[in-house]
Amino acid sequence: MTDLVSLAAWARHYGVVAMTIVFVGLFITIYWPSRKESLEKLGHIPFDDDRQGG
Repeated sequence: MTDLVSLAAWARHYGVVAMTIVFVGLFITIYWPSRKESLEKLGHIPFDDDRQGG
């Protein structure tokens, strides 16, 4: 039980820092230059339906 209390106290104090690190990590991973082509393909998926008459 004390472990949960200490975890809750840690999350209360450092949660913003942890979430910022996760956000920056995801941002860097997603927008890495080598992923540009795959991101552009995924970005055009909604428009591909319209061109096919769907």
